[in-house]
Amino acid sequence: MFTFLLSLLFPILLSSSTNILSTSQVFIDKNSSYTIQTINKADFRAFKTLGTKKINLGYTSDTAWLRFSLSNKTNKAFEKELVLDNHVLEHITLFTQKKDSYTKETLGVLNDRQYKENILDFHFKIKLNPNETKNFYLKVSSLSSAVFFNLTLMEKTELLDHEFYHQMILNMFFVSILTLMIYNLFIYFFTRKIEYVYYVLYLFVTIWNYSAFTGISYLIIDEYFHQIFTAIDAFLGIVNLSLILIFALLFTRSFLNIKKYKKIDFIFKSMIIISIILIFISFFFYPFDIVAFLVLLGLLFMVLVSYYLLYKKEDNARYFVVGWTIATVGWIMLATYTFGIFSLIEEYPYFYELCIFIEALLFSMALSSKLNTTDQLKKQVNINEILTQELNHRVKNNMHIITIFINHQLRQTKLKDTKESLEDIKSKIYTINKVHEMLLLNEDAQTLDTEYYFEDLCSDIIHTYSKDVDLDISCHVSLDKDRIVYVGLILNEIVVNACKYAFIDGTGTINITLEKIDKRFVLIVKDDGIGFEPKESRGSKGLYILKVLVEDQLKGTLDISSDNGTKIMIRF
Repeated sequence: MFTFLLSLLFPILLSSSTNILSTSQVFIDKNSSYTIQTINKADFRAFKTLGTKKINLGYTSDTAWLRFSLSNKTNKAFEKELVLDNHVLEHITLFTQKKDSYTKETLGVLNDRQYKENILDFHFKIKLNPNETKNFYLKVSSLSSAVFFNLTLMEKTELLDHEFYHQMILNMFFVSILTLMIYNLFIYFFTRKIEYVYYVLYLFVTIWNYSAFTGISYLIIDEYFHQIFTAIDAFLGIVNLSLILIFALLFTRSFLNIKKYKKIDFIFKSMIIISIILIFISFFFYPFDIVAFLVLLGLLFMVLVSYYLLYKKEDNARYFVVGWTIATVGWIMLATYTFGIFSLIEEYPYFYELCIFIEALLFSMALSSKLNTTDQLKKQVNINEILTQELNHRVKNNMHIITIFINHQLRQTKLKDTKESLEDIKSKIYTINKVHEMLLLNEDAQTLDTEYYFEDLCSDIIHTYSKDVDLDISCHVSLDKDRIVYVGLILNEIVVNACKYAFIDGTGTINITLEKIDKRFVLIVKDDGIGFEPKESRGSKGLYILKVLVEDQLKGTLDISSDNGTKIMIRF
């Protein structure tokens, strides 16, 4: 979970890609009447990014024409990929100059899109001979989605690595939400409370809409139905957004018992009726702006209602205050992103996913809290055991699936930095999985045997790095379940760094002690390696992760010294 949240906040950045828009010219074809034969007569003006590297026209019937040149100033031919990062654009056409004419390549969700190599981003192969310059025109239009995109030139390997990471994050997001859906659905089967159904449907439509927005849904549809599905799904934006608002309102109305507040309940029912009417209207014309505004208005209204009910001391209103506030911020940022207004998604690409994940987690907690107060739960004493077994099974499977993805990419990628990052993520997943296995074996215990866990974890790390390192572990205290996950991640980070950098000849000793002094735990990890210079490592990723885990999660202190090796002391 910790790795998932870090990956959402700190995505991998493309290091050697080239943004094309800053050197392009743009022309907005208001009537979509220009062709490649007549576009040269258009009034092009230099495209100004105004501090951004993206073209963003919002929802429009206009067609955007881009004109740009690409040059190969080397003595070797090269082949790169021209990439657009909007996965739901309807029509994209690239015209490439060839003597006195232009060749034509067409992509887009309404152009029988085929996903080669499972790459979501639309991309064109660009080939340039030595010392060659080519002129290009790019024509982009879309009625059912906002017209916005980056235009980037990059190496094929970089595109594949970026795509793998992007899809891995999306898959973890979807798997997390699906797990919460299954959890709430199981509770419904035992309680028969309708709010659980409303919330599951809200989550389902939310992730289905977002899977279409990101292009993931197009990957899972059978090729035989691909063209039919694409044509239908491209115009389901209004239906999806309206259903999201309807189920969100029904869930909130049922869970917080809004019926007893007559005026508020009237507004809830009015919004539901208007949303249903807009669904039927969408079959005749496409009022997307109105629907998007209504959804944001509905979310904001539910936030205000949650604050009001918190003031009225309504049970569980606190969950809705935080949950709907976070969700609303995420939806607003997604809306401003697609409409070409400032959005935090520009800085943090997975900000929306993070907001929806936190909101889903909070509301699942709220539903669980309400469940714990019902008489029906008391009669069903075996529910927790069944749900726990199901969740544990899925957590284990999800971790295994993520590990398979990482191992697959490790075999495919040739980039050293990418391999190191994936190995680092893999080791942290392994550490969390070890704790999970211990928790399953000791379900009733409040504390866990640290010496056995430390020895098992560190031995596997040393074996992974093929080091001849002796372990000396002295831990005579136990840790509670809440702390041992973070201590395991801390120990993983320290031992991995020691195996990678401390022992030049591959041999050495690592001493680990954990004791309790004056009501505080003291963890000491020492090695007899070459040591390191703390000042030079001040900006390292490993040291940053250590500080976050120690200071933010354990509320402890971190001391590092280097004299005849390295000594790390942690008090918490």
